[in-house]
Amino acid sequence: MEAQGEPRSISVTISRADVSVPARVANSSSVPGGRLYVTASASMASPSQNQSLEYKTARIIEKSREQGWSELKDGCHDNAVGSSHDQDTQVIWSELKRWYPRTFQDMGERVELGQLIAEGGQAHIYEAKLQGVIHEWEKQYNYKKCVAKVYKMQGFSLADLQRQWPLRTKDIALGRGIASGEIIFNESLGNCNGVHFGTFLKDGRFAFLMVRRWGDLRTLIDLSLSHNNSQRPPFSHSQVVKIMRDIAWGMRELHSRGVLHRDLKSANILVRVSTNPQGDGLKCYVADFESSMLVQGTGFWRAPEVLAELQKHPSDRNVDIWTEKVDIYSYAMIFYEVLTGHVPFFGYGKHDWKRVIDGERPHLPQYVDLKFKDIVQRCWHKDPSHRPSFEDIESELGEIMRKQRL
Repeated sequence: MEAQGEPRSISVTISRADVSVPARVANSSSVPGGRLYVTASASMASPSQNQSLEYKTARIIEKSREQGWSELKDGCHDNAVGSSHDQDTQVIWSELKRWYPRTFQDMGERVELGQLIAEGGQAHIYEAKLQGVIHEWEKQYNYKKCVAKVYKMQGFSLADLQRQWPLRTKDIALGRGIASGEIIFNESLGNCNGVHFGTFLKDGRFAFLMVRRWGDLRTLIDLSLSHNNSQRPPFSHSQVVKIMRDIAWGMRELHSRGVLHRDLKSANILVRVSTNPQGDGLKCYVADFESSMLVQGTGFWRAPEVLAELQKHPSDRNVDIWTEKVDIYSYAMIFYEVLTGHVPFFGYGKHDWKRVIDGERPHLPQYVDLKFKDIVQRCWHKDPSHRPSFEDIESELGEIMRKQRL
């Protein structure tokens, strides 16, 4: 079902993954059957506009810090990779370029960093451009404009960062000879915003280059709520199905290779917003899994079994609790955000972990579709063995989507 008639619209300017994104957003976007229209184009900014963009970016970063940054396993620094001049780093870097020549390249001289647009516990995210000749395989990702995830420098070596990279632990039929034990950066992962290049910048910092998207799902949720004064849910029924199926698809791709995300949350879902008002408007991509091996999640997106283990002394923790079902629980928290607009357990602290461990879950309002409610409740079940797989979830949401189109 679509909203009848031409929706009224308001103009806003969003500062995220694009320099300046004028967006036309229908004020009925959060009404059941409503639609979100966004058109985007980059524009040159004056000095005063640049100051405004810097202020908005600072506010976005501070808000993300308040909602929670990823936590690393005890014994790991909150900072990442050392200079490219370290001898051990040079040896490892040579090996990476030899084994993965498509991904790891000496292209730091070509990378021009732009505005800081985001920050997390391990890295800063910058707008970036690739200078010089753009090869055919670069054009497909529009690498004239991209983003650079630049790792913080108060740390250790490339070897320490490498230990965080996700390794394939399952073999699937790809026909390209990619085997267990290899990093997954060379693979094409559906609905995932993966790494395309890894390089050292001119200043010696290590960076991943990735496709540039509009922004993250949490920012889109907040934007939608701001336009309806938090009086309605952020998305229509059909948009909820599309968003959550996209995420399930991306996570199925990771799990099929034996890769856990370990930090699934709305801020780690990137969004492409269609410029075509006749289109469905949204496409979501699972992101921020490229340094996940030592991550322990964020706040109350973490499963109760994870919270329970984190209360123990590090030497007493059971690492076997990190299964695919941990990501399923986190997916339920994103589903809750998409349905309600609320951050799960906002205002709760570490002293409230036991309430979640004992079975407390966020409240699902009466307006939530019963099929959605059933999926969410199965995903956040206290017993991990009772949670479904992403393959099952994607299939269920796909069936709902097909019935909507009949």
